[in-house]
Order: sequence, then structure tokens, then C-alpha cells
Amino acid sequence: MKDSQLHALNIGALALWLSVTGFAAVAIWVPSAIPKMIFSNAEDATELGEDFIIGDAAEFLTGETDSPEDAAESPRETMEPLPVPPALPTRTRPAPLPEIPDLPTPVGRATSGRSLSARIAAGRTPGPVYPPESFRLAQTGTVVVQFTVDAAGRVTAASVYTSSNWSLLDREALRTVRTWSFPPGDVMTLIRPIYFRIP
Repeated sequence: MKDSQLHALNIGALALWLSVTGFAAVAIWVPSAIPKMIFSNAEDATELGEDFIIGDAAEFLTGETDSPEDAAESPRETMEPLPVPPALPTRTRPAPLPEIPDLPTPVGRATSGRSLSARIAAGRTPGPVYPPESFRLAQTGTVVVQFTVDAAGRVTAASVYTSSNWSLLDREALRTVRTWSFPPGDVMTLIRPIYFRIP
């Protein structure tokens, strides 16, 4: 009994397979046998078939021309023309930027290719000599000195900006600053502290 049922199932499967392959063969053959279909109106024509073509007019595909009556009813002639687009504004060239004028060198800045800090760093600034009397009395302090350097780099004027409260230390600070020299450049006024410390 089981063998007969198995045999019937095999035959059914074979018949199903044959029917599927038969339908596939028909599906391959049928499109080439179907005649082309053309849908057309007064404006355009569409052809469906092996090549999908959309034409501008029915005569493109059929070779026929519209009758004068059809042409009179064509909506192309009744359509209003499109408005003319507005003219684009003319592009103007921007005015060139003005040239940067040569600015004068600020007062207190060094010239000859040196910056102010480089000029000060290149200066000769020896330290003070501790006055013997101040050293014996253990006088210490800081003297802030304001001084002016001319274009040649020499100190032309010096004054006590902040005193150390000891006249000997103040005088030695002024004497020390007057011996300083710097590279040539602009006239500059500087303020520097002078320290007196007993080691």
C-alpha cells in the first residue's frame, strides 16, 4: 500500500514539473507573438512591445499624418505662449580695496629689523656695585629707575621712580643705569628695578 502511494506521489510531482516547464516555454514564446500595441492621441504616441518608445506624434510610429480637422482641434495651437523670463541683473565688479598706507613706527619701538624686546635683550646692562657703607649697615632694598635711551643707544637721562629708602642705594642704582648701552634704534623710555640683596 505504501509503495503504491509513493509511486502516485512521484507521478504527481513529475506531472507538476512538466506543467511548470511547459508554462515557462509558452511564456518565452508568447511575447514575440503578441502584436505591438500603440496608444496615440493628438499630442503624443506610446508604443508598447519589444522596445518601449514614447514619441512626440503618432506619425512618428505609424507614418501617418493628422488630418486638417484634427490639426485644427489640437490643443497645441490653443495653448498660450510661456512668458519671457525676466532679464538677469548685470553683475558689477566690486571696487578694489585701498592700499594699506605705510604707518609710522610707534614711539618706543626699535627699528633696523629689531623688536623692542630683542633690542633690550641685546643691550649691555651690568649689575650694580654694592656700596661698602650700605653693606656694613646691612641696607637692602629695590630701586626702580626710569631712564631714556637715545637713537644711538646711550642712556641720556635717569631718575628714581621708586626709592629703596636708602640714599646710597638710590645713587648707586642711578650710576649703574647711566653706564648701560643698547643697539641703535628709536628713542625709548624704560623702567627697570635694581635689586640690592646681601647674600
